[in-house]
Amino acid sequence: MHTGYDHRDTGHCQQLIDIIRCHLDLESLSDFYFASDSCPSVRINNDIKPVCDSKVTDDEIKALLNGLAFEGDSEKLPLDFGITFNGRRLRCNLDRRWQGLDLTIRLLPSRIKTLKELGFPEHLYQSMELKQGLVLICGPTGSGKSTTMASLIEYINSRYMKKIIMVEDPIEYIIKEQKSIISQRETGIGESFHPHLRSAMRQHPDIIVVGEIRDRETALVALQAAETGHLVLSTMHTDSAHQTVARFIDMQPEDMKGNVRSSLSAVLRTVLVQRLIRGKNGAVRVAYEICIVNRAISNIIRNDKLQQLPNQLISSDGCVPLNKSLDTLVSQGHITMEEAKRYSYDQEALQ
Repeated sequence: MHTGYDHRDTGHCQQLIDIIRCHLDLESLSDFYFASDSCPSVRINNDIKPVCDSKVTDDEIKALLNGLAFEGDSEKLPLDFGITFNGRRLRCNLDRRWQGLDLTIRLLPSRIKTLKELGFPEHLYQSMELKQGLVLICGPTGSGKSTTMASLIEYINSRYMKKIIMVEDPIEYIIKEQKSIISQRETGIGESFHPHLRSAMRQHPDIIVVGEIRDRETALVALQAAETGHLVLSTMHTDSAHQTVARFIDMQPEDMKGNVRSSLSAVLRTVLVQRLIRGKNGAVRVAYEICIVNRAISNIIRNDKLQQLPNQLISSDGCVPLNKSLDTLVSQGHITMEEAKRYSYDQEALQ
């Protein structure tokens, strides 16, 4: 382990470790923040709260990483990495701001929840029963995409004998094998997913999970995998089904967009877009848009008529426009109409 630091006064460092340890079982906590020249803070029910009056230093952040058994090089930034601490999985990002180091630690849930527990309709599991195709889970950073993907994989893992290869950056949930064979792989620093995705295709998996589609090469290999008999799951940072399809196609150069559009229309099975919203009582609620690709939606994609997609979501079985999900949360008393309008991209259509 190389951190470039030999820390001898461990008092404050131990206090930082204790902050993490004593909050591990707090279900409503999502993040720890340790930034040089700032007081340590946590995010609880989407509110940020300081937990210590003393500001931390670069040396103390490095010592904290030592205490968490970090095995990387804290001089090579930025870093995304996963750590298991006291039986809990932590996803960490280390970078630098002008005052010094900036460490954010995401506390992952202690167990993988079902779709119902997460707030999604259970008919989404039908996407995992398919032999091949592309399933995309989308939303902004921190919206729970990895949690949803883990729930879908756990559904298969508990029921079927499948070969599942997961390529992640970093590995977040450690999924224990039940009926399926699960191979979780982590990309190196600065690596793209697509070389690992090509390698995975040579090992005859039934399901391939790609941490994120963020470049044209990964998008193309994911398409190829879906076309050649694999069920492919991945995430994208998009805000709607319409934007997801458009972004996927726009990653490619002009002379390839037609072919990609045709291939995507044939293999895309489901697009789930999710957003986490603070509820009336402080609890976090999930709003979502679901696009189950049928023949009409496939034709919309193939014929480059994406402007028709939002209306098609309203009339297609199994599809759920975002506004319908927001309306339900409002009618059930979970969120206010004002909060729903903040997240809707068609406020006038809200009931």
